[in-house]
Amino acid sequence: MSEIQAVNDVLRALADVRDGPFYNLYVDLPQPVERPPKKIDFRIGRIAFSKHAVAGVTVSLTRSDWIEVWWSLAVETTAEALIISGQVGLDVDEGSVEVYKNSVTLHDPAYILGTIHTMADQVCNERSWITRSWPESNEIVDRGTNLDEIRSS
Repeated sequence: MSEIQAVNDVLRALADVRDGPFYNLYVDLPQPVERPPKKIDFRIGRIAFSKHAVAGVTVSLTRSDWIEVWWSLAVETTAEALIISGQVGLDVDEGSVEVYKNSVTLHDPAYILGTIHTMADQVCNERSWITRSWPESNEIVDRGTNLDEIRSS
């Protein structure tokens, strides 16, 4: 596989999860009344003081209690690998907390596309935060994905 094709495949996988599970999540969220509208974003940016970049998709909603809930998937470049990460977070005026976090560092391009899709499904399945209360510390999930789990999907 050429390097150009590999870049195309990664960008296409991000576009596919934006148009697939993240868009489905966005559509399923209730439309807020008298609050900021729900959002779906796709961003790309450079990482400060490095030659690396990050691209990602985010869906967010401001709940009736004014807590903003966001779901995110990002692909970050490094010199030797790609880091695929997924998060779910809650934001209020006093601060924010990631209530779900998962990341995988991949050195083998064969697993990148499957990992992007698997991680997107995991993040978008964390829908209970639409109505759940502010988490206790034992409710926060930091889940490292097992590479064998990705290989089998």
